[in-house]
Amino acid sequence: MKRLCHFIFSHSIFVSLCAAALAFQSFQLHGVEPRMQLCWLAFFFTLAGYNAYWLVSKHHFNQLSWKGNITKFKSNSFFIVFGTLGGSILAFLNLHSIIPITITALLSIVYTLPFIKPFADFKLRVYGSMKMVVLALVWTSATAVMPLSESADFLSVNVAWILLHRFSFILMLNFIFDVGDATNDRKLNVYSFATENSNLKIYGVMFCISLLYIISSVGMQWPHNFYSISLPLILLIFPIWFLFLKSFRITNYYFYYGLTDGMMLCSAILIYLTRNL
Repeated sequence: MKRLCHFIFSHSIFVSLCAAALAFQSFQLHGVEPRMQLCWLAFFFTLAGYNAYWLVSKHHFNQLSWKGNITKFKSNSFFIVFGTLGGSILAFLNLHSIIPITITALLSIVYTLPFIKPFADFKLRVYGSMKMVVLALVWTSATAVMPLSESADFLSVNVAWILLHRFSFILMLNFIFDVGDATNDRKLNVYSFATENSNLKIYGVMFCISLLYIISSVGMQWPHNFYSISLPLILLIFPIWFLFLKSFRITNYYFYYGLTDGMMLCSAILIYLTRNL
């Protein structure tokens, strides 16, 4: 069972399911009928993107040839092809989403820059502090912009609140990972916000993002669905902050890829239940 869980987490299957769940949640937050094709699109491209990022980072650190890495990590290579193929088919069936898909892909490439030559040869100290923001933008584009882009009122204030809510939510989770990776990042000479700033500053920025999350949670549903949607989402702040505080001391693999990523699935299920029960 432990090996199965490790396989699911290490090959980004679980986090890809979380992406599909958040895409589904975006439809519910906007009060429109979910498009399952777009939810699965988020799943496939997340699966391909995360395995590709992992393979690129491995190539950067182990200095093996691309052929050597692809041969050594066959399962990750398989999921890159599988995710790309599945995502491409769905993208072809939903050509109206090609702009947000392209934006998501470009942001994903920007996030991978520290492991791509010639950028890998530079000390990207400033970028290291910003990579959490870039990743939050990737997730916002994949799980909110892409699903809602075909809505007639996509440029409405309500959608803007949803985008801000998703961005701040993912950014909080990114902070947990960033703090947890700080020790290993210092050993590998990888820059991040946590390696470049004091704990006091980390706490302060996390508090500001949490405040932004609360404000956006209220703004997107006020006053009609505050108790059924906004309040449950706001209450998620407590387990998120619990995980954030624990991240300064815990390095357990399942703590991050199970519990922290699980907050995304928890958020999606919570809204599904409050809207349908």
